[in-house]
Amino acid sequence: MDILYHYIIFDQPFSQKNNIYNMPKTPEQFQTIREEKKRLIQETAMELFAERGYANTSINMIARKAGISKGLIYNYFSGKEELVKDIMISGLKQMTDFFDPDGDGVLTEEEFEYYVEQSYSMIKNNTAFWKLYFNLITQYTVMDIVRNEALKFIQPFLRIMADYYKRKNEPHPEEKTRFFIAALDGVALNYIADPENFPLSRVKQMIIEQFK
Repeated sequence: MDILYHYIIFDQPFSQKNNIYNMPKTPEQFQTIREEKKRLIQETAMELFAERGYANTSINMIARKAGISKGLIYNYFSGKEELVKDIMISGLKQMTDFFDPDGDGVLTEEEFEYYVEQSYSMIKNNTAFWKLYFNLITQYTVMDIVRNEALKFIQPFLRIMADYYKRKNEPHPEEKTRFFIAALDGVALNYIADPENFPLSRVKQMIIEQFK
């Protein structure tokens, strides 16, 4: 029996173990269980990294809080560094998935507005996740670990945005791009801090009007 399959099926309290009749019977069912276990590890790790700090969180702590064995975590990730990289890149990917949706490297006004709308919709629909994510992304230790991977997502974004402003004859396209990103982040952080009272819809429209 594959060792990962063994961990997934048997690495849980006795009362929750699947008997032979409830084991996954197809590759699709097995894959679903794998994805659920991986998501549990990621979410638990992100919560602990955000609350305790990356340096003060161990694989043992993550396993204990998730209710799984340390061995199961190592079947998905080589260690804590790979785990935090996976979390960070997953978040960055979500934040850039709506950017330049046709993939032609040229941003239109309609695509610009779509990106802003979708970005804030994503944060509004999963505020708890993004609260932890922004907490994590501000930790210098974490950013040192993921810097090279993060640049692979950020550099194309910066280039396409700067080209967008150049076509609009913006005198300082690179600076305008950075200003836009800072404004996006600032609004997101303020909304996350006070989602009940922050006027996200109106401020979002102001961002579009200011930067489009």
